Amino acid sequence: MPSYATTTRLLRLSTVTLFLMTVLVWISPVMDWMNTVQTMLGRINNLSMFAVFVFFALSLFLPPMLRSPKERSLLLASGAFLLYATIITHIKQENWLVSYGGLTILYGAVSAGFGAYALAKYGKGLQTRIVIATILTLPALAMAPIFIAMDPGAYKPFWLHVYGYSNVRVFGYFAAAVTVILSGLALGSLKKNLLPQAVAHFAALSFAWSMLFWGGSRAGMVAVIASIVLCWIISWRKSWVQIPFTIGASIAGLGLSALYYTPDNAFGAINRVQVTVNSMASGGASQASSGRLEMWQWAWGKVLEHPFVGHGYLPMSNLRTDAFNYYHTHNIVIEYMLSFGIIAGGLALLLGIGLWVRALLAARRIDTPVATALMMIVTVLPIYAMFSATLFFPFHMVIFMLSLGSLIGWDMHLRQPEEIEEPFKAEADWMFEDL
Repeated sequence: MPSYATTTRLLRLSTVTLFLMTVLVWISPVMDWMNTVQTMLGRINNLSMFAVFVFFALSLFLPPMLRSPKERSLLLASGAFLLYATIITHIKQENWLVSYGGLTILYGAVSAGFGAYALAKYGKGLQTRIVIATILTLPALAMAPIFIAMDPGAYKPFWLHVYGYSNVRVFGYFAAAVTVILSGLALGSLKKNLLPQAVAHFAALSFAWSMLFWGGSRAGMVAVIASIVLCWIISWRKSWVQIPFTIGASIAGLGLSALYYTPDNAFGAINRVQVTVNSMASGGASQASSGRLEMWQWAWGKVLEHPFVGHGYLPMSNLRTDAFNYYHTHNIVIEYMLSFGIIAGGLALLLGIGLWVRALLAARRIDTPVATALMMIVTVLPIYAMFSATLFFPFHMVIFMLSLGSLIGWDMHLRQPEEIEEPFKAEADWMFEDL
């Protein structure tokens, strides 16, 4: 069993890194507004790369903490996949900045997931800290529409730049995450029968919905609704009162979003619905999907060119054409098949699905508002990644893996408490009690 000092040090370093990521959501829009808007991943995700390196470095703590045959097998499988991904990417000689940057994100995020699992398994979980850190990003989201309204001339319609983010769709990732976290926590506020707390929670959730609707990400709206409904079904031992609470907040958020400044019809839920309807009428499903259906068909043809080994990680920077001028395929399944081949890519996806199912079952057994919130965030991000680049970006890849590992480790701790010999030191515990 690892020493108390080892687990405590890992907990502290992981917590500090997690909350520094939250700080980036606050300072990056200000930096963009005062200087210039960063392209590529956007300033928040570009700076989030430091967290990836930290979590990868923290993996040095993990070997003594993961000793069971299943844990060692999972470590071995993950290591084999990452080694294969690195070798194939090197052989294929793709765009080194995109491909190796993406691989670095994978290394760090996988390390973060294992670290979160190990901490939770030994009773020192990050689960409540993840929820708090995500909620703290909510007020910062308001800066994007405020800055755009204050300085619309600095907005570049061609790139859909939004302050702090690479584009308005990436803004949707952040809005979606905090929306589902607050939705998962709803029952906790309602059960306490404290009207002021319930009202404050409703206001925060309504504002989160308004940010999601303002960003206008159709994939984000679908992902949020699908994840909330799916998690309600999976954990259906809870009071029905959370349903009208959440639906009411979404309606209030839609009304609020209509009041915000929108530079063009790429923003706002109402505009996006109109664009979708018009696209369906004029060009059918392909045009309504912004060309995704055609791109997926084209990308699948590229998969079949190298079905066994793939093209190396994130190869679109070299494969893209004038018709499909993207850095990714907007679909994580096709992206993994394209990058690593059908066999390795398929096995990696199956492993991910297995861990996701394990996390959902863990959240159902734990049955607390924090567990439900984490269940929703590990559900919304993969659904979003079926239409966009959610799990290719460092910020949300790390959040996803931390949440996934925390849920599984937390469940292990509760099911086998007799194996944990050293209780978590109670210093400042009141700050991180379950919501």
